[in-house]
Amino acid sequence: MYQHKFVKLLLWLGILMVFVTGCGKKDSEDTVVLAESASKTYTISSRLLKPDIGSVSINRNYHVAGEMLYFLGAGEKERGIYSMPVDRDGEVTRLPIDWDISEACLLFTIPTDGQLYCFFEEDEGQYSLRSYTHQGEMIRQQDITSGLGQNPEEFPFGKAVVDGAGKVYTLGEERIRLFQQDGGYCGSIELPGKELLDMVCAGADTIYVTYRRAEDTCVYLTKVEQTTGKLGEAVSIPGTGKLYSDEEGNILTCDARYLYEIDTVTGEEIALLDLPRHYIKVADICELRRSNSGEFSFLLKAVRGNGDELEWITLRENIMASNQGKEEKTILRLVAPCTEGEDTDLLNFIMEFNKQNENYQVVYEPLGLSTDEEFAMFVNTRMISDNCPDLLLVNYFLYETYAEAGGLEDLQSYMEQSLLISTQDYLDNAIAPYKKVNAIYGFPKTLDVQGWVGKKSQVEELYQNMTIDSFLSFLEKHPSARFEYDGEYSGLLRTCLKFGMGEYVDFEKGVCSFDGKKFRELMERIKATQNIHAVPRGQWNSVKDSDAILFMETHLGDFLALEKKAAEYGEELIFLGYPSEDGSLVGEAWPEGSLAIAANSKEKEGAWEFLKYYILNYHSPYGMPAEKYRFEEQWKSIQTPKYEVDASGQKMEAPISHFFYQNQMEPIYALSEERANHIYEAVKSARPFTAEEKTILNIVYEESSGYFYGQKTLEETVDIIQNRCQLFLDERGN
Repeated sequence: MYQHKFVKLLLWLGILMVFVTGCGKKDSEDTVVLAESASKTYTISSRLLKPDIGSVSINRNYHVAGEMLYFLGAGEKERGIYSMPVDRDGEVTRLPIDWDISEACLLFTIPTDGQLYCFFEEDEGQYSLRSYTHQGEMIRQQDITSGLGQNPEEFPFGKAVVDGAGKVYTLGEERIRLFQQDGGYCGSIELPGKELLDMVCAGADTIYVTYRRAEDTCVYLTKVEQTTGKLGEAVSIPGTGKLYSDEEGNILTCDARYLYEIDTVTGEEIALLDLPRHYIKVADICELRRSNSGEFSFLLKAVRGNGDELEWITLRENIMASNQGKEEKTILRLVAPCTEGEDTDLLNFIMEFNKQNENYQVVYEPLGLSTDEEFAMFVNTRMISDNCPDLLLVNYFLYETYAEAGGLEDLQSYMEQSLLISTQDYLDNAIAPYKKVNAIYGFPKTLDVQGWVGKKSQVEELYQNMTIDSFLSFLEKHPSARFEYDGEYSGLLRTCLKFGMGEYVDFEKGVCSFDGKKFRELMERIKATQNIHAVPRGQWNSVKDSDAILFMETHLGDFLALEKKAAEYGEELIFLGYPSEDGSLVGEAWPEGSLAIAANSKEKEGAWEFLKYYILNYHSPYGMPAEKYRFEEQWKSIQTPKYEVDASGQKMEAPISHFFYQNQMEPIYALSEERANHIYEAVKSARPFTAEEKTILNIVYEESSGYFYGQKTLEETVDIIQNRCQLFLDERGN
């Protein structure tokens, strides 16, 4: 009964959330109007733009004018403005323009005179608009400092566009400033309460802008009324607000799936191009064009690159392929809670699958939601709709809820058909949240372990001997002990109960005893600490340099995480985990990266084909591997020294890794057997927190503060905790 009530609640909340946050988004494939171009087959030509200019890299400030790419070179020596062709082979040319990397700069061109324009910060507080020929010869320089008024922090502008008359519009945070092309200031359009996103010139003299309002998350498109200096009527559009225009002056925009043409009067959109089908990621688009002949060109951040490469891609209609009536791939939808651009490695992996697989096309839908609860609410509405996702990237906390509610496909029968996939290949504490009796719902890729860490010289007596009693006795003995987080009353209680809950809850029998003598004594003992172990927000840096005994809640995201943390504190650290009933070492295991198949998916066979490919081939660059063999390989590698020969021919030990600390790269050498075993034990002894334990712990945490801060008596507090927890256990049992 409880699980059905929970799912109904999530469904209703999910519907409300879609209503609140879903404006400008497509809830169903049926609502997308497809242009003829969306179903055509294209031939893709690509040129990698990697300038051969030594250490100089392409700065994020680049601009395409005609057939030329202009960019700021941000290297150590050859700083400057460069040009190179985008659609043909040609040399990179450094323009004779003085530019220092510390100076803000924005590049753009004016179509009427074909000149290259730059907004510059000349000196601190002094700004100018310069114009150059395309060969870099200066034509004029005009001071624009007065045009910035009292808001110089808005320079450099987010964007500059030019209308047919040569007037320059610059995009600030809450205002649009206007300049003549000779630098003369023409005033501003003030837009308080609006977060300006992008701006584009469509046709000869029409300027459009996108923005968000403070009261919602929708993206709005509107025209700048040049006669009144105000914005026109706004319409809601899909996507992130990024704007482009084509040769005919049409407004274009993108979301994660489509390139759209927007009707600027009604806000209606027509999908012109399925971006993932052509291996184009919307977050990588720097500029795009659509010609009158229907040809699409994109300037992209190169998928294969290291951040300094760009790619110029052109899509031309493949007449022969279109006429052959080639069967379209079946679309698989994969939803994830993260924001577009957060998981580049996964998206690149999906694009590789799409290129190789002849039958299926995976469309990645990052929902941009920050919490598991938001994700659950949103996904539940999709689960029962015609737009049900096929695959979900789900936090391990939610697997139990979804599986019990029948929302996830049991993968046991699929797994049995594959000789290469087995639950035995995974660390026990990594695979545990995804396994039920005779059922399996996911396969994690990584494992992160969380727990308290301290200086070995200060807290070694607690290592593998940290019961609730010994932990609190240590704090009573050392009043100088300080916690980076959770050092206040309720935080200490949560630390004690995280893996010491068995004293008060029997989940198998469905009973708890928070109103008993032992829990009352625990509450009184924690209150007696008088909150002296808590550190006010923002003051940890001053505390860590003192003589205080320090507890840092740390994530072991890789085998070297503790060594990197030790550099911050100047001495060896040990992983303590959390108090346990018998004092043994235990941290919290966080298995991540598991994909699930939705039980209502209409394409389960295709979803398994991608999931199988993902399980066997995707290796996340973050976290420790959840697969046993890869975990053991990495553990052995951190103990294996590397050597190199110096200039004199002497063999010397070399670092096995580096990390960035205090503005410089620090080396890490092979760990001793003792240190490597310490990390090994910390990971292997960790266990995941269940959804039931999390619920109980949250109830105790929420209700205990009333007693700790004098708002309720101890009797009132334990009665409330007992009643709420027992009610949860009763509903769970039913």
